[in-house]
Amino acid sequence: MQYFTDELWSKINSEDEEERNEANRKWDKNEALYHQRFQKLKDKLPGQVFDLYNSRSFHDSNLIEVKINQLDTSINRPMNVEITFTDGEYCWRIIYKKIIKLQVDYSEDDTLFRSQGFGDWGYEEILDVNEDILSHEILFSSGSKILIHFSNKMIEIAKI
Repeated sequence: MQYFTDELWSKINSEDEEERNEANRKWDKNEALYHQRFQKLKDKLPGQVFDLYNSRSFHDSNLIEVKINQLDTSINRPMNVEITFTDGEYCWRIIYKKIIKLQVDYSEDDTLFRSQGFGDWGYEEILDVNEDILSHEILFSSGSKILIHFSNKMIEIAKI
């Protein structure tokens, strides 16, 4: 994450008021910078995906499933990933096609009384990696992350 880092998110929730205020100012600045950069992705994302992410976030949603599909290995970039989650009102599915990179960073915090799994869907960034590849990174309240690199336009999202 470049703009909505777990460190900054942690500082926003600090008990130190000065640290919290400074983090909120930094967050507002980063949010504006991210929004400017996201606007440049209009031609690299399907219109429906761009419009949806331009108008809302999935903060506080809950992850249901991450599914990795390997297609015919004779084709270029045969991996697809599906993420299913709920925002409390609807279930959603994001499908990424032509995956270049997938990273799931999850480890259970053994200091907690009970496991929270990934926890709430915190913040996310869709960014350009280069001219042909986009990145979607999701930061969860547990500190876990999912990072997916995929070819331009190779993302779908729908209510299910």
